[in-house]
Amino acid sequence: MGAGGVVTCGGVGKVGDVAWQTSGPKNGVEPGWLRTDLNVSIPDVTLPFTVGLPPLKGINIGGITYDYVFTSGTYVTPTITGNALVTGNALIYVTGNLDCNEFRLQTNTTATLYCAGAIHFKDSDNQTQRAANFEVLGLSTCKTVDLDDGFMGAVYAPYAAATLNGNKEIYGSLSANSITFKGGSDLRYDEALRDLMSAGNKRGFIVTSWKEL
Repeated sequence: MGAGGVVTCGGVGKVGDVAWQTSGPKNGVEPGWLRTDLNVSIPDVTLPFTVGLPPLKGINIGGITYDYVFTSGTYVTPTITGNALVTGNALIYVTGNLDCNEFRLQTNTTATLYCAGAIHFKDSDNQTQRAANFEVLGLSTCKTVDLDDGFMGAVYAPYAAATLNGNKEIYGSLSANSITFKGGSDLRYDEALRDLMSAGNKRGFIVTSWKEL
């Protein structure tokens, strides 16, 4: 966390490795697992496009009728509700809220989803089994993020308040203005994401400024 960052744990809230969590105190942070010297740039999400195709709608695939279907391409849609399916490598811009009953990625697909409004997944199914294949990026107008149990992906919404309720288990990464864990929810960070800038595009350190001596 940044300088002055504070972590508050409830009665059973724990941060640490598995061995410490199973044998250590009832709550708190394992020694050495909290640092408050973070000094990195957390930039706004930059929207790379504003024009795209509308998604296919009302398509039956595998006996299921999907409200939204995204093949390979660039898409713009006012919202995503109901059931959505990704069958290729899709770039998606949601200009309003996302309130999705189910969002499914088929095997060997990728989805990079930009959202201007609130993000709410009731259910998601990342069949690629790779968090890097599903990126969710909240613009500066995205103020809330609510993820489903078993969500697998990389979420970056620097202006949003993210809340995990119940017994949710999130696999991947979550960056937000504030994060609240309630109940027995867990976040399992995928180390394969640490160099991730965008799906399929990994880079190391990038110089953003310098001073001539």
